[in-house]
Amino acid sequence: MPTMLGATGIGVSDMKRSVHFYTDVLQLGLQPTQTFDVATFTETVLAFPKASKAAGSQIILMQYKDGKVPKNQQGKFVFYVDDVKGAMDRCKAYGSKIFLDLGAGEGWVKEIGMARDPDGFIVEFLPMKMLKQTLGTSVTSKI
Repeated sequence: MPTMLGATGIGVSDMKRSVHFYTDVLQLGLQPTQTFDVATFTETVLAFPKASKAAGSQIILMQYKDGKVPKNQQGKFVFYVDDVKGAMDRCKAYGSKIFLDLGAGEGWVKEIGMARDPDGFIVEFLPMKMLKQTLGTSVTSKI
């Protein structure tokens, strides 16, 4: 059986705000599928519907009960989408900080956009066509 990444988790400062951002603001089809309440944190699992072409790894949002968000968290989520401009426009309307605007950069980088979620994580949007182009290839480019 092949190995695969099942989920990636991040610490969030406000669960309700983060769930709203990843489900309602981004409008990518992610939906909460499970919630866990354990001794030190609450966790919400976000996933694409199983019948969706995007079904795959899940995002786990973790809010710690001591009210602290782990320091020095870094990382990003990369989404392949049909409409990069639409995704970036929704982030801008929400008030997200833009990390790399659509059209900036050189070459293929002009086709991508990056914004920050409510806790500062980068959400990156690439056109769906890049998924097919990059599978099994190695690409190096400056942003």
